[in-house]
Amino acid sequence: MPARDQVRPTLSIVLTGRNDDYGNDFRDRFFRTLRFNHRELESRGVRHEYILVEWAPQADRPLLADLAAEALPDVRDVLTTYVVDAAYQEAVSLNPRLGYLEYVAKNVGIRRAKGTFVLATNCDVYFGRQVLAAFERDELHMRTVYRAVRYDLKLGAEHTHLTWEALEDPRNLDGAPRRLR
Repeated sequence: MPARDQVRPTLSIVLTGRNDDYGNDFRDRFFRTLRFNHRELESRGVRHEYILVEWAPQADRPLLADLAAEALPDVRDVLTTYVVDAAYQEAVSLNPRLGYLEYVAKNVGIRRAKGTFVLATNCDVYFGRQVLAAFERDELHMRTVYRAVRYDLKLGAEHTHLTWEALEDPRNLDGAPRRLR
């Protein structure tokens, strides 16, 4: 891993995944989203770090952490990865049909986060303009839990060259926003 800037990041973004083609194109969705969010955070001057926890990687596939470092050289110096051996999955899971403990993996990253604020999210979530603006204006408050409305992109929508116009076009969105209860 390259040496990191000694300035504490404002935001730690915790992600979890592995190179298992979840959803058929997981790796590509992850890389596109990481590249987009990083570019938007950088352009707004938001000091951030990404923490990727690769939980119980499949032994017959390259590590997602290695693939990300290779595919995203511009993100490398803000990306820290932790690879959790499959033995931990076997040790803590009580359900043999549950092969991936997403929230346990996120906890591994949260506990290692260096940022003033921690955002645990999924690898394919694009940050909206309002969320980015809140980060940029440094409007977050300690000891506060924030939630945001989620919009899903339609499957098959053009995702290779995403722009704000494409992300915000109602024709590319899959139904109404999902509101948290």
